[in-house]
This record gives sequence, C-alpha cells and structure tokens, in this order.
Amino acid sequence: MRPPQASLAWPWRAAAWIATAAAGVALALVLAHWGWRAFGPAAAPLPPLVAPDRRAPAIAGAPMFGRAGAPAAPAKAVPMEGDVRLLGVFAERGGGGYALFRLPTGPVLVRSGQDVAKDVRLEAVNRDGVRLRDHGEVRNVALRAPPAPSPAPAATERTKVAATRAACAAPAGYQGPVYRVNAELLTGIASQPDSWKALLVAGSGGLAIRDDSGFAAMLGMRGGDRMTQANGIALVEVDDVLAAIVKPLVANQPVRVAGTRAGKPAEWLFVNASACS
Repeated sequence: MRPPQASLAWPWRAAAWIATAAAGVALALVLAHWGWRAFGPAAAPLPPLVAPDRRAPAIAGAPMFGRAGAPAAPAKAVPMEGDVRLLGVFAERGGGGYALFRLPTGPVLVRSGQDVAKDVRLEAVNRDGVRLRDHGEVRNVALRAPPAPSPAPAATERTKVAATRAACAAPAGYQGPVYRVNAELLTGIASQPDSWKALLVAGSGGLAIRDDSGFAAMLGMRGGDRMTQANGIALVEVDDVLAAIVKPLVANQPVRVAGTRAGKPAEWLFVNASACS
C-alpha cells in the first residue's frame, strides 16, 4: 500500500503545474503585446476631421407665390443635393414670413428668425427666395422652377386631364375668384396651430380674419373677412380649417368657402396649385 503522505502530494503537484502553465501563458501574452508594439507596423494615421455640412447649398425647390416684402439681394444659384428642399414661401413686409422646407425627416414650416436645423437660421423671407445664416455664413437661396414633365402616353394624358378638370373646375353657379394654393405649404402650417391662430379668430357666425397679413393675402382675404362654411361644413373652431379646407386640397378636391366681407355675402374657391398648374 502507498503511504498517506504520497497520495496527498499529487493534488499539490497538479496545482503547481497548472499555476506554472498559467503564468507561462500570461508571460507569453505580455511578451507578444510589447513585441508587436516595438517591432510591428506603424498604425495608420486617423483621417482629418470633416467640417460640418452646409445645408444651404442643398436647398432648392419649386416656385411659389408670396407677398412682396423688402428688396432681396441677388441670390446665387445653389446645387441640389440630398432631400433638402425649399418648397415655398409667403413673404411679409421687412423680410418676415414663413418658408416651408422639406428635410430628410419630413416637411417643416419655419418663421423668419427661427432655426431650420442645427446652426442654420432663417434670416429673412422674400417673394423669390430666402436668406439663411448657415454655420455663420449668410447665403441667399432662390426658388427654382420645377423640371418639365416628360411626355405621357395618350391614355395616361386623358386620365390626367380628366383628373385636372375635376380638381380645378369651379362648381356650377360659382362666380367668385379662384385661388391656387400649395396644399403642402398649408399642411406644414396646419402642423403648427399657432400659425392659424395668428390668422383666424373664432366667434359667433364663423372664423374671422384678424388683419391684412401676408398669410391672409395668400388666401385672397382681408382683415375683417369672415368664413362660415367650407364645402357645406360649418367653420366654428380654428381646428375646423384642417378637416374642411386643408385635407380636401391635399386630396386635389376644390374647396368652396362661403362667408362675408364688409357685412355682405362673399365666396372664395381654393384649388391645389400642384394639380392646377
């Protein structure tokens, strides 16, 4: 039989072997690391920092209507890049007003003096474009005409003509003025209720126009005009404008608004400018 002392020595010997092997592995890793640092190839240099992107050169879009404001400085042509666009404007006196931009995140309506994006501020709105302060640099961005559409097949053209007639035709018996408005611009305005509340005030008998602003002029209205119905739907609250006027225009449906001017009956017909160009 093996003595008890000999049987107890084997676990200690095994533990010593394992510890020695672990120490050898650790030493090999340390030597490999410092050997690579000393004799390995040099690390590739880091690329230089890229200057922040400019958004102003990427902004352009379709022409829009607006009220004449302060004289605008000549705007240099800007290339079209990415999905950033200036969709439209309506200007007020002294460079005030609104501009609708389409950013990668969606349309956004900006009032003069507010930020379009980080480090990009809308300085002024003119009838033919806007002035931006882009990362400290002032740029003038002009509205541009959309590209001419490509010829369509005869059947498609007939369908398009029929749809245009339905979207732009005045209803029977209507004799008043017709106003072409950009539905996307109105949608952007509708996303900011304060914009409509700055134009309209709810009262007995409909929605009244507050004053002769550029917004009111775009809709062919004057201070004191009152809207009572849109396509037969009563206009009671400011929020009714979105359901009764904006949404039908987006769907290329004409909107007939009834109301009063100077106490006398008046009517306005609004159509989508995109469908009735």
